Amino acid sequence: PLADKLYANSGELAFLGQSAIYEYESNEKKDDKEVLKSVVSKLERVVQEGSSPMYENYLGYVLIDHELDVKKGMKHIRKVLKIQPESAFYLDSLAWGYYKLGDCEKAKEVMNKVVKLEGGDDPEVKEHVKKINNCIKKVKKDSMIAVFCVLKSGGDYNLDYVMKLRNMIKRNSTVPYDFICL
Repeated sequence: PLADKLYANSGELAFLGQSAIYEYESNEKKDDKEVLKSVVSKLERVVQEGSSPMYENYLGYVLIDHELDVKKGMKHIRKVLKIQPESAFYLDSLAWGYYKLGDCEKAKEVMNKVVKLEGGDDPEVKEHVKKINNCIKKVKKDSMIAVFCVLKSGGDYNLDYVMKLRNMIKRNSTVPYDFICL
């Protein structure tokens, strides 16, 4: 690509960063290990030798999205958020990192900010919102417990007793639950 030639002739880091982005975006197989290795290597060099929030976010996002090193990717994202804390795209990358780490609640908290900002209606952001919401639903479903109260035959336990028991569980439970009396 032209950016590679321009970088080779000038040594300008912006051309190396553009080359990395072009290589990634033009490749049909985004999960190709050789492509990812090349893209990450170029972006790490750009980020290490210069400061560009766009390239740093791109590096962080690739590390997160492909689960190459989610925590390292999030460090890059946090760094650019210090420079541009209201960027919907950078916040989206951070939320996606939380999602990839399985912290769906934190991802949702960040994503709630993203959708209110310019760029928050981007198709990729919308897809992330959908996946994060599904993750939250799944976590709630997977963590739900059933609490059974078994009533003595003959009806020795009245409705007041059952309601006290249900309210005690409600006050003290930290996970969703179903309360079932038999």
